[in-house]
Amino acid sequence: RIKPYLKNSLDIMGYMPKSLFTNQEDFEKVFADKDDLFIDCTNEKNILYVSKIHEGKKHDFKILEEELENIDIFEHTIWVDLGFLGIAKKAKNGEEIKKINIPHKGSKNKPLTALQKEENKQKASKRVVVENSIAGLKSFHILKNRHRTLDLNNIETTVKICSALANLKNKNLFSKNKIPVFDKNAA
Repeated sequence: RIKPYLKNSLDIMGYMPKSLFTNQEDFEKVFADKDDLFIDCTNEKNILYVSKIHEGKKHDFKILEEELENIDIFEHTIWVDLGFLGIAKKAKNGEEIKKINIPHKGSKNKPLTALQKEENKQKASKRVVVENSIAGLKSFHILKNRHRTLDLNNIETTVKICSALANLKNKNLFSKNKIPVFDKNAA
């Protein structure tokens, strides 16, 4: 089986995303040089964290609460989508609330104003890197198709390896200009 070797190699190279933070120090080691924290990926399209697999339907914000229970994420500017509507309740003060960038939600009875629509466009233009990263993951057919295994560890490892390969791909290591060419006649 190649999975353990591939996982170890990608981890040594620094492309493997983390899967659990036990304390604030571990969290800051990964996100220390990041000012903006996009829930789902970084603004360079790199996936630095993959949560554990959750069975069934579970709200994005509930998963975030469980995964980062003892972690203060408000040291960073946070960019989230409407799946994280309750995140402002977790902020301790007004300064932390200002760091949260979440789109305005409209409804049939209370439509968005022109200003709110413009703000949503600006926020969406920043968050588009997240959607592009997720689309990059979907290029791996093993993630697109339904898993028939019941082993959640196997699925988690697969997702992490695909995330690491997507990170590697984002670094443009596979572009035509970066592939080393070895001339057997040289030397």
